[in-house]
Amino acid sequence: KDTYKAVLPNLDFAQADRIAQKIWEYTGESLVLDEQAVDGNNQIYSTIDNSAICKIDRLTGDVFYRKYTKFEGSAPGLPDKGNARAIAKGYLKALGLYKKGMGNAVVNTLNKAVYNGETTQTFEKMRVVTFTRELGGIPVLGASRAAVMLGANGDLEGLVVRWMDVTT
Repeated sequence: KDTYKAVLPNLDFAQADRIAQKIWEYTGESLVLDEQAVDGNNQIYSTIDNSAICKIDRLTGDVFYRKYTKFEGSAPGLPDKGNARAIAKGYLKALGLYKKGMGNAVVNTLNKAVYNGETTQTFEKMRVVTFTRELGGIPVLGASRAAVMLGANGDLEGLVVRWMDVTT
């Protein structure tokens, strides 16, 4: 079988900042660079009220975004599992983070169980669409993945992308 070597994107400050700004434009969250939290390769952004955070690793190109929402019961307008893949792929494409080979996607649901002393109610809070990878027909386990978290009304609630280009 072939061997593969990751190609580190080694983004400059402006390239990483553009990724954060695209997320801001797409989600409407006013992300501000946290200059005190910037270390080495990482640029960290958050909203003024810390309801959303975005971290970009310039060396690896890893992107982490998470918006915190709170509501009672199940997420209203949560996309069904059949539509979740297409919505997640649309988000990745719109943000410029969709990569060749992101064809395989697994859809899971994040539930919250509440026990009131007599019964347990389960509420659907989020759909998590995880794109996995194969190289040379062999599944890649571990960090090479993209996960998109869909919340109420299909909103982008979270994003984890670690998908480096490789050479053989």
